[in-house]
Amino acid sequence: MNNDTYKNFLSDVIQEILEKKLPVSNETESFDKGYNFAIYEIVSLLVQQSENFGIDKKEIGLGDIQPEINYL
Repeated sequence: MNNDTYKNFLSDVIQEILEKKLPVSNETESFDKGYNFAIYEIVSLLVQQSENFGIDKKEIGLGDIQPEINYL
């Protein structure tokens, strides 16, 4: 496989994760907040690792993502 295959795979998986955030409902508030915190942890790790490996965040779909603002 070439690098584009890996980049496309990673971009697709990241997009799927970013879309998993739940709106917080009064009926399931604790669950929704916990679930969204797990999504935050995953997105935060992806952002940190992309920076550590020198990967352009825009190339993998994380360009405008700020986990603390977007997911907490």
